[in-house]
Amino acid sequence: MLVLEEKAVLQKEQSAVEEGWRLETLEKNYRNCLDEMKSLEEINAYKEDIREAYFLHAHMEENAKKLLDNKQKAEKINDSNARAKGEYIVAQKEFEQARNSYEEADKRYKNAAIGIAAQYVEEGKPCPVCGSLHHPNIAGIAKEIPDKKQLEELQRQAEKARERATHLYEAVLDY
Repeated sequence: MLVLEEKAVLQKEQSAVEEGWRLETLEKNYRNCLDEMKSLEEINAYKEDIREAYFLHAHMEENAKKLLDNKQKAEKINDSNARAKGEYIVAQKEFEQARNSYEEADKRYKNAAIGIAAQYVEEGKPCPVCGSLHHPNIAGIAKEIPDKKQLEELQRQAEKARERATHLYEAVLDY
């Protein structure tokens, strides 16, 4: 009976050892599973980071395209603005020339009118313009005298040039 008891004890001890070994294996497998789960969680986090990075990259590419488009539009606007400024400068010069032509013609016209009136001035008789009896420096008549139509045409041209210059100036301000 002692042998049977010893055998039973040995079997129990062997069962306990086997159970301990199985328990140790299960714990090891459990830790491995936990480690794998942790690795999978990290991989999922990396996948999410990669998705986010991909989204940001796509968004940055889209913004880069928009920036390039805006840059090209700005360059076109700058070119148009430079052209408009150049046109304005030319139009302003044309206006100044037209205005000066008109003012010179107007002055010649008025001086001619005075010269015509001056033909009728006689020393000792009242001047038809100012009433003076003395006439020390009587005006003469200019050689080239514009008529009323020419004067009106020059004035119309000057006004048209002024309007064009003003329009171009406003266009430059709109840029």
